[in-house]
Amino acid sequence: MTQQPLVLKRLISATCQEVFVAWSKPEIMKQWLFPLRSGWKATAVNDFKVGGYYQQDMIAEDGTLYSHTGIYKEIIPNQKIVFTWNSDSVKDTLVTIQLRAINNQTEITLTHDLLPNEEQYENHQGGWKECINHLEQFLLRESYHCTVTYQVSPEKVYQSLTKAEGLKNWWTQDCKISLAEIGSKSTFRFGSTYKAMEIKELIPNEKIDWKCVEHSYSDQNFTKSDEWVDTEIVFYLTKGLNGNTTELNFIHKGLTKELECFDLCQKGWNYFLKESLKAYLETGKGKPYC
Repeated sequence: MTQQPLVLKRLISATCQEVFVAWSKPEIMKQWLFPLRSGWKATAVNDFKVGGYYQQDMIAEDGTLYSHTGIYKEIIPNQKIVFTWNSDSVKDTLVTIQLRAINNQTEITLTHDLLPNEEQYENHQGGWKECINHLEQFLLRESYHCTVTYQVSPEKVYQSLTKAEGLKNWWTQDCKISLAEIGSKSTFRFGSTYKAMEIKELIPNEKIDWKCVEHSYSDQNFTKSDEWVDTEIVFYLTKGLNGNTTELNFIHKGLTKELECFDLCQKGWNYFLKESLKAYLETGKGKPYC
């Protein structure tokens, strides 16, 4: 049995109460607490109290059932949840969820103890990362978000999001890309539209987080020209089951329907992520703005 606990941390733009509720109500849990694939379904039963039993089921497209069960050991509202975790592959492991408020956000620390071997450690690490990606998408569902699967490795997707060659071949050819490091700023032009992005966080082959620090465009249909400023663009990358595919969980935090540019920007992201980037990664030829 491995002595190393699996520990994941994530800062999410939601309150501790919102995160706690998402972990406790079965009608909400089944909407995010699974690394679901296309065609899969989920169910959840949850007696949310110390000593209470839960069961979470994932049903694959071919009908295969993946069931997870356990008992709640400790519950501190808006702060901590501890429960056992059992499945066909692991028995009597222990999961601890800790929540901490940081500047109107919540830091989630997930610790999974007693995993039996390195294989299960890696499997659960990937699964929990994907679940937390889905949790953030769910909590920020009013912001634009999408999920896209690419038939390439996470390493290749990461390069396309951090290197000038990649960004010029799927987003816009008129850009100036700085080194991929925290605090660096890159600029992107789409005709009269200008955007400057500062890198907030980089986790190689897993996460890229940009903050928009400058934005301007001239369009007689819009009264504001800087709606993207202070919004965040986050790319989460998860390796597929066979290792040769990547699931992108994308969130543009703050790009909501209240913004004048929402419809236009939603169409833009759908095109660039689902068509241009996909074509670039899988065929070598993207469809950037030029």
